[in-house]
Amino acid sequence: MLEVVVPIDYPWIKVEEILFISALSDNPTVCKGRLGVTQS
Repeated sequence: MLEVVVPIDYPWIKVEEILFISALSDNPTVCKGRLGVTQS
């Protein structure tokens, strides 16, 4: 299940871009937390 919530800070970022940024982040957990992306 993939739940994506886009906060006001990133209203223009697409889901794919959020996941892409999370994948490239050195700390993907922190990046996902900041972007409001939760994957379980």
